[in-house]
Amino acid sequence: APRPFLDSDIQLIRDLFDEELTEKILYRNACNFYSKSEPLT
Repeated sequence: APRPFLDSDIQLIRDLFDEELTEKILYRNACNFYSKSEPLT
C-alpha cells in the first residue's frame, strides 16, 4: 500500500457501502491480512 491504513479509511468504507457489505469487506480484509483460511460467507 502506498500509505499506512488510517481510521478514516474505515469511515470511507462505511460511507460508501451498506452495513452488511461493510462487515464483509472488513472481515475479508482482516482474514487476508492475518493469513487465515477463506472467510466464512
